[in-house]
Amino acid sequence: MPKLQELRERREKIRTEIEKTRQTVAERRDNKEHAGPILTNEERTAFDKMKADYLSVNEEVKAEEGAVDIDDFLTQTAEHEQRSRRGPGGRLDPLGDDPLPGGDGASYGDALGTSDRSTLREHARRELRQTLAMQAWALSANCADRITDEHRQAVHETRTQMGVDFEIAGLPEHQLRELRTRVRGYAKERRIDEASRLLPSLVRESRAVAAVAGAADMANLAPEVASVAMERALITIGGIVNAADVMVTATGNKMTWPTADDTSNEGKQIDEVTAQSPDGTKPTIGAFSVSSFEFSSDFIRLGNQTLRDSPTAFVAAVSAMIGERLGRAINRKATSGAGTTTLRGLELGAVVGFEMPDAVTFAHAGLLKLKHSVDGAYRSVASWMMNDEILVEIMLLTDDNGRPLYVEANDGRLPTLLNRPVEINNHMAAHGTSEPNRARIIFGDLMKYKLRLVGNVRTQVYREKFAEYDQTGYDGKRGADGGVLNAGGDPIKSMLFPEEE
Repeated sequence: MPKLQELRERREKIRTEIEKTRQTVAERRDNKEHAGPILTNEERTAFDKMKADYLSVNEEVKAEEGAVDIDDFLTQTAEHEQRSRRGPGGRLDPLGDDPLPGGDGASYGDALGTSDRSTLREHARRELRQTLAMQAWALSANCADRITDEHRQAVHETRTQMGVDFEIAGLPEHQLRELRTRVRGYAKERRIDEASRLLPSLVRESRAVAAVAGAADMANLAPEVASVAMERALITIGGIVNAADVMVTATGNKMTWPTADDTSNEGKQIDEVTAQSPDGTKPTIGAFSVSSFEFSSDFIRLGNQTLRDSPTAFVAAVSAMIGERLGRAINRKATSGAGTTTLRGLELGAVVGFEMPDAVTFAHAGLLKLKHSVDGAYRSVASWMMNDEILVEIMLLTDDNGRPLYVEANDGRLPTLLNRPVEINNHMAAHGTSEPNRARIIFGDLMKYKLRLVGNVRTQVYREKFAEYDQTGYDGKRGADGGVLNAGGDPIKSMLFPEEE
């Protein structure tokens, strides 16, 4: 934590210097007697260095935040599990206000909606059986001698098959949409806090509904803590993965549904004696379809010593890493995918709304033109999306009254640009990179990007591949597809530079 605090202080110091540069730019623009450039070559060079330093430190902050967050999450998970062992022989016997392992602050009572001791006890012990069974499944790879009688009993009771993949259940569509609605508009730290508070009860509810419907087979189904850890990791990714409208389907079969755009049509005044034309005005009819493309977390290599740690912490760690890696991979393709053999990316689906007059300078007028190129029906719910590197350039801009266009929120919400939220997506192109035809800034109703997630996450263990390194490998796989739903109203627009036609 001291390192993280130091990095945050360094970042804030650089941000203060950037703010001074912004004030200098604003003063010179307002000074009609100023005949020189807004920034001299030396000042621009100094700003470019500040920008590079800011981005570098910001990446370190995000990496350290991620490491601290995962470390804290796993440490708390193990501690919370131990705290609940107040029964005879250290058996789990939680109270309603005991923290739920993997719940990141949520209590047993919050997640289960009851303080009944027998209900809490049964839930805790069922979860432990599933985590022990999954740990035994992992240990069977290269550490079979570490499998205890408690592991064997859990494997028997959960009907776990050692040679079969485990599945980490994702939230069903209606609950995933509820979660996203509740956390949408928050910056990363607040988003994590809200998701951590909500996820345990949502996961618990989805399991209960599946059990009643007869859809939940306990054999090789990862425990609830795995689903919480995976969904929690996914919600922290940001980018279009979190801004999109999401749908979850059991299979990856192609889905097609019609679309209609009626934004350019309107009714008319009539009188009693004028006959109306039977033709009317037709909306623009189209179709939107999605299928499924397979994504993998790639190999997650863990030292075999790790497998012997707390079963709950081990399951949570693997699930969190799988969720985060899959989220990044899907976000990359959902941002810039070319379609046909992968997702149709946001950049592909966005219509050019404004082209900068040069490839060097962003301007207030250009951002206004991009914003107002989007129809008012979409503009009222629209957001900005851009790379972190471009956002630093935007921080310099002011309106005609010298007020910053970019405003940081102090209540945990997303910052705003021209009064609309800003989403960071570092899979978008950075300023100054040579990537023809890629959008630098996107504005519009990002919920018009439809992201399809398919089924549960299938988790495999690789028993021999990394044995010589005293490691065991894991990966997670899930299907996904997506694209911009545009019936003709162009709900999402982009900004290009002139050389990128």
